[in-house]
Amino acid sequence: MHLYSDGLRLTIDEAEELATIALAVESGRPVPIRQGVELALGFIHRSLQQLLGQSWRPQTIWFTHAAPARTDAHRRFFGTSVEFGQECNGIVCLARDIDASVPTSDPAIARHVQQYLDTVPPRPNATMRDSARECIYMTLPSGLCSAERVAKHLGVDRRTLHRHLAREGDTFSSLLDAVRAELATRYIGNRGRPLASVAELLGFSALSAFSRWFRSRFGCSVSQWRASEDGCDRGV
Repeated sequence: MHLYSDGLRLTIDEAEELATIALAVESGRPVPIRQGVELALGFIHRSLQQLLGQSWRPQTIWFTHAAPARTDAHRRFFGTSVEFGQECNGIVCLARDIDASVPTSDPAIARHVQQYLDTVPPRPNATMRDSARECIYMTLPSGLCSAERVAKHLGVDRRTLHRHLAREGDTFSSLLDAVRAELATRYIGNRGRPLASVAELLGFSALSAFSRWFRSRFGCSVSQWRASEDGCDRGV
C-alpha cells in the first residue's frame, strides 16, 4: 500500500464467513478526512469489481463518520447497504470472495509483478517511530495497545523499542497520545457517536478515563469542544 500512499493502511480480518477489509488513514494531524476515506473505499470497491467481475457485491460498507442528509448516492455507487458511525472504515464481504480466482489473471504477469515487489522495501526510509505509530493505529480499538505488544509486533523487546524511540526524540506514551488526539477529533466530530464508543475505539477502559484524558489534552470537555467552532483551539 505504501507504493500508493504512505498514509494508507489496509488490514483484512476474517470472522466465520465474513471478511472485513478495513482502511485507516494516517494524516499525522487532526484534519478532516471524510472525503479521502470515501474516495479510497470507492477505489478499493471498484478495484475488487474489476478483479472479481461487475456482478460482485460486498455485504455492506462501513464508515466511521456520520451519515449525510441523503445516502442514496452511496447506496447506488456501492450497490449494497452503507452504514455510518461504525467502528472502522471498511468493506465487509464474504470470506470466500478474498480467495476467489481472478478470471482475467495471467500467471506470467503475476510472477513478474511479484518479483518486482520482492525488491521493494516494505516502507522506504521507515523509522521505528513510523512503524510504532502505524501499529498503534491498528491496535488501539482492540484495547490491547501497549508498548509490550507493539514491540512484539515489530520484532523487538520493549527496552529496544524505547531506546529507538528515544534516539528519534520520542516516547511510546507521546506517540500514543498523539494518535489518540488525532483520532479523537475525528470521532467526536460525529455527534451521533456515543462517547462510550469513542472511549472504546481509543483504547480507554472507561468513559471517565477518556473524559479526564480529553480535558487534560485539549483543555476542555468534549461537549465544550463540540459547541465551539474552534474546537477549544484544537489543543494541538
